[in-house]
Amino acid sequence: MRPLRCSEGVAIPFSRTWREHCAFGFVAGLALMAAACTSGAEGAAAPSSPTAAPPTPVNYVDDCPITIPSQPYIARAPYLAQPPAYYHSVWYGSDDLWTMVDPSGATFGEKTFWWSRNFNIEDERYPQIAVTGRRLDAPGSFASTTGCTPRSGPCVGGDATNAYADFGTAMLVGVHIPARGCWEIRAHYKGAELAYIVQY
Repeated sequence: MRPLRCSEGVAIPFSRTWREHCAFGFVAGLALMAAACTSGAEGAAAPSSPTAAPPTPVNYVDDCPITIPSQPYIARAPYLAQPPAYYHSVWYGSDDLWTMVDPSGATFGEKTFWWSRNFNIEDERYPQIAVTGRRLDAPGSFASTTGCTPRSGPCVGGDATNAYADFGTAMLVGVHIPARGCWEIRAHYKGAELAYIVQY
């Protein structure tokens, strides 16, 4: 916050003119500076040792250890090597299962997107992917319902479907996060497992 100055249109009581207020503030400021300098001179200590190196940053948001990949996953063609820049995100995972995470810890609401080289939208309109959540800072959990394929009979509900956008073809799983907090999101798909932590 910037300090207020008389030149910035600060309201002044009618009892004094703006010049008197500025002059008063200037004199008071000089007095405080003189007192601080005197106190500093009297309490001066021997030169301190060189400043220690700053601690290594920890990726915490409100005490939540959010997932920030040190080496983001680089997807191979036909997938994009990395998400479009305006998502401010990186890929996280492996060929078998990866997702998109925001290094700031932000989420995409109650939609989770997943990719896998084993996923083919033509054969699996309703992916057999399961997503669960476990709250880390208090009791709490959730679980998605598994989707189905056209060959396995009619679909009854199911949170997993597919999505196609500028990031390519993905598995889209809607989840219901019951409360705001620190959450571990975990997915299982065709033998692969992937988890990450977000502050929701």
